[in-house]
This record gives sequence, C-alpha cells and structure tokens, in this order.
Amino acid sequence: EVERAEAAARERADQALRAIEAYGRGYQPPPTRDSDRALARQRLAGPLRPRRERRLSRRQARLELLSFRAAIQRRLAQLDPLRGREEPEPAQPQRRERLQLAIYKVADLLVPAPDHVAPTVGLTMGSGEVSDFSDDNNQPVLEADRLIELIEAELGDESERGSVEFSSNRLVVRKPAADHARIRGLLERLRGARRGQLLVDLRFYRMPRAVFARLAPHAQALRDEDEQALARAVAAKEVTLVGRQRIVARDGQQVVVRQGGSRALVGDLDVNQTGVVPVLNPVVRNVNEGLVLELRGMIDRSRGQVQLDLALTQAKLAGTEVRKLAGVELELPSLALTRTAATLLSPLGRGALGAGSFAAGESEGLIVYARATLSQNRR
Repeated sequence: EVERAEAAARERADQALRAIEAYGRGYQPPPTRDSDRALARQRLAGPLRPRRERRLSRRQARLELLSFRAAIQRRLAQLDPLRGREEPEPAQPQRRERLQLAIYKVADLLVPAPDHVAPTVGLTMGSGEVSDFSDDNNQPVLEADRLIELIEAELGDESERGSVEFSSNRLVVRKPAADHARIRGLLERLRGARRGQLLVDLRFYRMPRAVFARLAPHAQALRDEDEQALARAVAAKEVTLVGRQRIVARDGQQVVVRQGGSRALVGDLDVNQTGVVPVLNPVVRNVNEGLVLELRGMIDRSRGQVQLDLALTQAKLAGTEVRKLAGVELELPSLALTRTAATLLSPLGRGALGAGSFAAGESEGLIVYARATLSQNRR
C-alpha cells in the first residue's frame, strides 16, 4: 500500500509539472506603460511599410561589387588555400586625377608673320590696278583645328577626359596635370620649329643659255666648283650681275623685293563738259619697270635644308607709240611682262639657281641666284 501511494503521488506531481509547463508556454506578461505607448504609436502610423531601397551610383556600385568579390576571395582562401592563391587579387579602382583649367596663348603659332610688300611692276590701269601677273596666294599657317588634332594625337587615346577648345587665338584646356605637361611640351616644340630667321643672298644674273646649261645639273645645290665657275663668268663679263639684294626673313615669311623704276606717260584724255565748251585734260599713266621677286623660305632643321618658293616678274618697256588726238600727243607704251616661278629645296649655306626665264629667240635670260643661311644669334 505504501508503494501504491508513492506511485500515485509521483504521477500527480508529474501532471502538475506538465500543467505548469503548458501554462508557461502560453503565458504573456501583463502590459506596461511603455508597451502601451509603442502599440499606440504603431496603430497611429498604420501598417509597417517596407524599407526604401538605396540607389547606388556607378562608383558606389563598383566599390560594393569589388568588396563582395574580395570577401568571397578571402573566404575561398580560408576554405581552400591552394585555390585562393591561384586566383589573382581583384584590381583596385584607380583614383581619377582632378581636371585643371589652363589657357595657352597660341597666336604666334596661328597668325602668320606680316609680309614685306613692294610696288608691283606693270601698267597702272584706269581703275588704279596694275596689269601684272601676280598671284594672291595666302601664306600657309597652322590652323586651329590642325593644332587641336596634334594635341589629341600627342595625348593619345588613354586621355579622353576633359576638353580642348579654341577661342580668340587661345587654347582653353581642361585636362589632368600630366596632360598639361605634355601639351606644354608640344607647344614648345612647335614654337622651336617656327623660330629662326633666314639671311638670303639674292642675285639677278643675265646669263647665256650655254652657261646655264653647264650649271643646271647642280642648280638646286651648287658645288664649290660651280660657284667658282660662276664667279669667273662674271669676271669675264660673260654673265652680267643685274642686281643684288640681301634680306632677312622669318621662317615662313613672304618677302617681296623690287628693283626698277617708274615712268609717267600721257596715256588718255579726260573730257570735261561742265562748261559751255568741252575741255580736254591729259591723263597721266605710270609704268613700273624692272623686277619684282616674291620669296618665301621654310626651314627644315632635321635635314638642314630650306625650301625657297620664288616668283619672278619682269616688266620691260619695249617702245612707245605717239599719237595725236585733239592736239594732244598720247604716248601708248608697249610693255613686255614675263613671270616665272620655281620651288627650290637646297641645303642651308649652299647657293641655288632658279626662277629663270629665257625669251624665245634670245640667247640670254634672267636667272635668280639664292643662298640661304640661318641668321646668327637668333632663334
């Protein structure tokens, strides 16, 4: 009986424990002031809303991706050291340099040097123009678009950031500091290529065809023996030195030299009908005779050569016909105009013959001699 009583007591105790555990699982603590306030705020705010997604910029997204890859790489290295060592480390994002604004003056590279002009030869027309055969050629200069292309080629494709613009003979550049250094170096090299002055010794010879034929094989670069042969021909009066001129010109500058004179002739009549009786007034025309030489020299320092563009115009008064008109003698000139041009490429310090002309039926012609050297103590 004692044993039965103990077993019954243990069963009732177990039932009580199970009841207490069941009650504890469903037990809720009594509400407090703080819990009531939190519940009230939640009811006033309404149902819970999902958090708004945070948008990342391209740079932030790239950094997040690189960080995620680095974390995976570290975890792989922990799990499998051999695999972690085989795969390379992810590339770290490079820091971009700040753009700097700089303005470069490039007028000396784009604006041509002023040309030296001289009166043209020929007959002055009624409109004031001269009937010569001169050409209105513009001097070739470096254009702004070409300069920008040179800068872009110097920087290469790896430097696409920033901009290079041209305005009022200035370059407005927004580039990193390293690109600015390369641009300054390029501009300095371009200026160095344009610096320099040419000292050109010009001579005009009236030369027989036979003498010119002997010198023609080396006309663009006369040898020492050719110079001596020309000097002997001048001393023997076989060749006539018509004129000589020494000029100084900048690289690429056009210089015009004239040797000759002018004559005034009565070439027309002007009828004045303002009064009762018409009055005839003589009109004076000017005739410019002689030679006009247009020269432009461009230096090639790498080869020690100079390119000379020569254009020679010769005007010669062949005769004058006199006619009487209303008691006034009119002089009608006969003018012979000859124009020739040539481009020579000769070494610096060597003489060259070019821009010559031989009239049909004449044994002598006019030949231009040019010898260009770099002016001393000038850049």
